[in-house]
Amino acid sequence: MASVSDFRRVSRLGAITLLVVVIWTGDRSGAKPVPLDPNLGLIAAYVRHAHQTGKTSIRVPYPIVEWAELEDLDHALAHTTAVVARLIASRTVYTKDEITTWGKYAAVEKLSRQLEIPAGHCGEIPASMLPLKSEEFVIPEIGGTVEVDGVRLIQRDSTESDIPAQDRHLIFVLIVCSGSIALPNYGPYGHFSLDDSDNVHISAISQNNPLKDELLERTGGKLSSLRSISATIAPRSLQDRR
Repeated sequence: MASVSDFRRVSRLGAITLLVVVIWTGDRSGAKPVPLDPNLGLIAAYVRHAHQTGKTSIRVPYPIVEWAELEDLDHALAHTTAVVARLIASRTVYTKDEITTWGKYAAVEKLSRQLEIPAGHCGEIPASMLPLKSEEFVIPEIGGTVEVDGVRLIQRDSTESDIPAQDRHLIFVLIVCSGSIALPNYGPYGHFSLDDSDNVHISAISQNNPLKDELLERTGGKLSSLRSISATIAPRSLQDRR
């Protein structure tokens, strides 16, 4: 049987095959590898290992995720939809090899709009997230916490920090599937929160984040300033990333 380090699979989120890529070639969760049985799948293998070792909670490997390359603020506004939204519901589900957390958001304001909405496979939105109102959309994100056969499975990227808990979020996304699904194009590096005074709050991600740096430098962390900048930026094709 193979170990986690031998587990190879390429999965692509939604329709964006060039910008957001998930590659199972490593682990960023700190989880210890366990023997894998191809007939069982990742989730069942970790549940079985937990039962065999008397554990009620266990960490599951988190894949290496290659988000779209971070751009400067002007290009990020031109290529993606920068949306201010409220999180209104969250649901974590699992399949044979994956844990996914779906967030349901209500758009408050769209500061920029991408030029095109790509077509392609949309995935299956959990029934509990439906129906979606005209201003609502869902974001699927890798990982989360689920309970399977009495075992608590935790899949989390150990290199990332939580977004500050605020009522509103500022997210740079790619809208797909006629507007029902949004992909976090820059991952956690393009996800911020807003307080009641419209100040932008940054998650404490240790890696370099030029988008964050420029956003703070040019706007002073104020949503009103970002709104003024976005009004001067014309949308550009996803293929034009120069």
